[in-house]
Amino acid sequence: MKSFKGDSEDLNDEIGHGTHIAELVLTLAPEAILCVAKVAVKRVMPQEDTNLISKAIQWALTQDVDIISLSLGLDLLDLELDAAINKAIAAGKIVLAAAGNDGNNKPRAHPGRNRNVLCIHASNGKGKDGGISPRALDNDDNFMTLGTAIPLNWKGKEVVKSGTSFATAVAAAIAANALAIISRDGLLNEDQVKRLYSCDGMRLIFALLSSQSDNGYKYVAPWNLWVGDRSSELIQHQILEVLRR
Repeated sequence: MKSFKGDSEDLNDEIGHGTHIAELVLTLAPEAILCVAKVAVKRVMPQEDTNLISKAIQWALTQDVDIISLSLGLDLLDLELDAAINKAIAAGKIVLAAAGNDGNNKPRAHPGRNRNVLCIHASNGKGKDGGISPRALDNDDNFMTLGTAIPLNWKGKEVVKSGTSFATAVAAAIAANALAIISRDGLLNEDQVKRLYSCDGMRLIFALLSSQSDNGYKYVAPWNLWVGDRSSELIQHQILEVLRR
């Protein structure tokens, strides 16, 4: 863990957002190894601090992470942040970002509006639109997963949280589990592994795991692959076919 805001040794989380995100990822992907970057001390980030996100992404690249999950959103386009994200994607990193929580009142937040990232919207527990995401866009993935009424802990008490930030954490955990499961049996060749460990590859996997939901969103639900009496061999074959595209 590293802090990019204030004292680099001050790793305390006073607002709880980052702690909740980490808790959620580790609940759903307990074998994941987290590299946590602290970039804010308030819920609303001042414009002059947005460069800290870019610095954190650059640091994540030095840690050789597989997935960069951005449970945050800015109103304004930040070219430095876009450049850092595009560099990460070019390096074969899977980048996810929150879509935003203002419904149709605002467009997608940045960097979720960067078409190269996996932008994540929030569903309810039934796989329906959670009512907080910006509208689905034409010719886009519009991925959505659980992001409402999520039980978490804060200072010894249970709290319930909603937001596309939490949906992004769920999606990051799904991606981490997908990487582990798909690559563990050594069935992929070098090109397929490279494809899997990329934004484009995970986009294909998410599409495979998705069902069309309401309002144009695609609900990412991994258990869709195991519907009926599908064998593990059939599922692996289906995944391999997707990665060959």
